[in-house]
Amino acid sequence: MRIKTKNIDTKAGTTEYVTLENDQGMIVDLTSFGAALHRIRIPDEKGDHVDMLVAPERLDDFLIAPFYYGKSVGRASGRLFVPDYVIGGKAYPVSPNDGPDAKLHGGPGGFSFRRFKISDQAEDQDFASVTFSYFSPHLEEDFPGNLTVRITYRLDQKNRLSITIEGESDQDTILNVTNHAYFNLSPKKREIYDHVLTLKSSTYLDVDALYHLKGITDVTDTPFDFRTPKPLKEPIEALRESPFEGFDNTFLVDQLEQDDWVARLEHPESGHELRLYTTYPAIVMFSHNKYSTVPLNTATKKGYHSSITLECQYEPGGIHEPALNSGILRKNERFRHEIVYAFSRKTS
Repeated sequence: MRIKTKNIDTKAGTTEYVTLENDQGMIVDLTSFGAALHRIRIPDEKGDHVDMLVAPERLDDFLIAPFYYGKSVGRASGRLFVPDYVIGGKAYPVSPNDGPDAKLHGGPGGFSFRRFKISDQAEDQDFASVTFSYFSPHLEEDFPGNLTVRITYRLDQKNRLSITIEGESDQDTILNVTNHAYFNLSPKKREIYDHVLTLKSSTYLDVDALYHLKGITDVTDTPFDFRTPKPLKEPIEALRESPFEGFDNTFLVDQLEQDDWVARLEHPESGHELRLYTTYPAIVMFSHNKYSTVPLNTATKKGYHSSITLECQYEPGGIHEPALNSGILRKNERFRHEIVYAFSRKTS
């Protein structure tokens, strides 16, 4: 196992760029700006590396792009709604940055656009890891409490990349951190339609055009039913005329056995496969329903329907809804959640 670290001057300032590599040739590239996952490269049968992620071609664009490619998102991933939310009887204002009434992904000064510091690195014959740390002061983006957050990426010899998120606050606050990687397992990087998804979820959050909750809905006989393996083309097409032009929805994870995977994404032509594990209770899937304003590493460069996110988190906006997880981190309690991406390739 190997770790390489270098400093790169970018439009976002000097960024620490970290590369983890295992003996199977899997390479993971990370940036301290946004504690971000830049690239995941897996060798094919010829030894050529295939990037499992969709992202801007240029690093400068990657760091400041508006679609959160590979970024750590927080303090609150998803949307919070105006005018405020309440913790312990006290109201905290919500300043919208996404439409007329929603703060998205922690606001414009959220974790995705903050400089983290490398606080730890470790490597031996079995794994390589790096920890990015950030101190978020009281009332940064109007969130209460002085918060310390640590995000650890760990690559092992079995092509498993784990992301462990930890944090503590000196006041009750919201903490709901995810990674916003966009996946496309095909070497050709065309639309995501030929991928096959399995998702262990029997219910999803039905929302209106502004993402306000209408109800918790059974997936049966809907485009949201991925309990058995299903190609993505027809479900995405079924939602093309919706306000979101595809998927931008929260799925509630079914009760699973410990250490069971919650989602599997397959690309039958290449044989590449991703299995997703998490301790979080929900997954947000977004099928890149917008056109990029900067060139992406995709066939069309604009990226429409080029990829999907599988954002593990508490239900976004849950603090507004009694039926959902609030995402509140209590004073001096320890926050810890894990996301694991396990990659493999089927051979004929």
